[in-house]
Amino acid sequence: TGTPQAGNGIGSLGTAGAWADVHINAQTGNVTLDGPVHVGANATDAGHGGSPIARAHFAASAGDNLSASSVTINAQVTAPNAHNAFGLALGEFSASGSQIAIAGHIGMNALVNAGAGASGNVGAVADLVANAHGGQVAIVNGLAMNANAVDLGSSGAALAYANADIQGAAGV
Repeated sequence: TGTPQAGNGIGSLGTAGAWADVHINAQTGNVTLDGPVHVGANATDAGHGGSPIARAHFAASAGDNLSASSVTINAQVTAPNAHNAFGLALGEFSASGSQIAIAGHIGMNALVNAGAGASGNVGAVADLVANAHGGQVAIVNGLAMNANAVDLGSSGAALAYANADIQGAAGV
């Protein structure tokens, strides 16, 4: 989890940004994640006129089967006086074998809180893609997709988008 403050960020000068990226790729064989996986990016920007971004991204790909206990991906931005603010929670699971099996819970959360001083647009996106090319996708203990964008300023727009695209050649 990364949490930089204003002035340490990615983007325009004086803008907070947090990026957390995890990529696991096994071109052949299985990918097994026995413990809980958490990927988080949190950005706080109390300055004026910045455009903070929090991006949490998890990608796991297996040449055969993919299994995990539970996965949580969180992106959160707090920006009371920002111009624009965006939070992106992104997850990708891909397996060419007989299955993707998540024994626990998958949680995708994108949250952006822009205060009354916000002057632009705010957006929160939670997006999950799971594709078992040669088999089945099983999520045993549920899936939560949450995107919340709060814009208390009156000069921009708020966008919240949560999407899950789950495909299995042998079913879901």
